[in-house]
Amino acid sequence: CIRDRLTPGLRPHVPLAEEIVIAQQIHSQAQNLVGDFMNHAKVGGAIDIAPIHELADELQHSVLRNANALSCLGRIREKDNYLLEHSVNLSVLMSLFGNYRGLSADVLHQTIVGALLHDLGKLKVPDEILNKPGALTPEEHGIMRQHTTLGYELLSGDPHLDPIISDVSRHHHERMDGRGYPEQLAEWEISRFARLVSIVDAYDAITSDRCYRDGLPASEAIRILFRNRGQQFDTTMVEAFIRMIGV
Repeated sequence: CIRDRLTPGLRPHVPLAEEIVIAQQIHSQAQNLVGDFMNHAKVGGAIDIAPIHELADELQHSVLRNANALSCLGRIREKDNYLLEHSVNLSVLMSLFGNYRGLSADVLHQTIVGALLHDLGKLKVPDEILNKPGALTPEEHGIMRQHTTLGYELLSGDPHLDPIISDVSRHHHERMDGRGYPEQLAEWEISRFARLVSIVDAYDAITSDRCYRDGLPASEAIRILFRNRGQQFDTTMVEAFIRMIGV
């Protein structure tokens, strides 16, 4: 186990004006790479996550140089391309949060890859459910919830896949009160990695424009996260995330 502690890992080491140029290239590369990866996976192509690992390295390095650069770019959203934008932005937030929590470089790397691929199973959810502009029926909710298992199954064909990546894919919707899915895990059964990703996943989803509603302000997202600490989210990690957003 690694020590999960707060660190000053977000202090800039290069000027924002310098890093923003590099960060723009990384962000554009991320959108193209993840988009191509998703399109390939959607038609049943073989999954090769080696380029995703390279992207995770670039994200880590940029955050270490100046976290503000990627943080600014992460606010660029396109409502009609939510799944792609959400996956990329989640990896940016995870890079920031993991550094703030003091995760070791290797562990953070795998968690970022897990964040990039966490919603892979949604590619197997019918478009009429995934992009439905209104409320889902109970049956449609059941189909949507299958995305965690579907994503895990898509990734499990890689014998060299790090357990952190598969764990995040399968368990990022588990809850501290045992009412999550797909396995209704008890609090002690949920890994720190799934706990971290569940928080940044919820924050980005709440603040993003969706086909059925506009995104909420960051302040409201923080209130929602704080209100659900100890029930849906890990209390200590939520409070740390809120402090990081303040920084």
